[in-house]
Amino acid sequence: MLGCLYLHGEGLEKDHVEARILLKHAAAQGNRQAFYDLGTMYRQGFGVSKDFTWARRWFRRAADKGYAPAMFQLGWIHAIGQGVKPNAAEAAKWFHASARLGYAASLARLGKIADGNGVTKDPGQAYAWYRIAEIRKAGGLAKARAALASQLSPEQRAAGEKKGARVEAIAVHESLTAFET
Repeated sequence: MLGCLYLHGEGLEKDHVEARILLKHAAAQGNRQAFYDLGTMYRQGFGVSKDFTWARRWFRRAADKGYAPAMFQLGWIHAIGQGVKPNAAEAAKWFHASARLGYAASLARLGKIADGNGVTKDPGQAYAWYRIAEIRKAGGLAKARAALASQLSPEQRAAGEKKGARVEAIAVHESLTAFET
């Protein structure tokens, strides 16, 4: 999409004004990537004044169309309180929605939440989320998972591995099913 190329300067010189015009046109056609990129523009202040309310609206439109990166951004906005009161439960809801679509960054964030950085501490669950995120190629989690492993019994580690494998198998099945339709 041309608006995205102007936004990020990929093959073209960055032009946030032109990007916004083209992305608004694509958004009028219901394009979820355009919704997401407009959310990014408002969140970062690219060519527009920073406006977290508008960023959230655009991300929500992309999320409503099943776009996992937008769900992750909504989770992050609620986690850190960007334009809203921080809400760990709301953040976790969006991270879970994105993780169900296999988005590695959300899987890693759920691991951090379960590791005590959010709703409730559950080292076994954190271990499982980190394992799934590693399978999905989220970087930088080996140390976190190793640190957790040292705190868990062999049974808890085995349960985390089993849970991770089960969730990954479900995600692969859902991805293949979506691909076939």
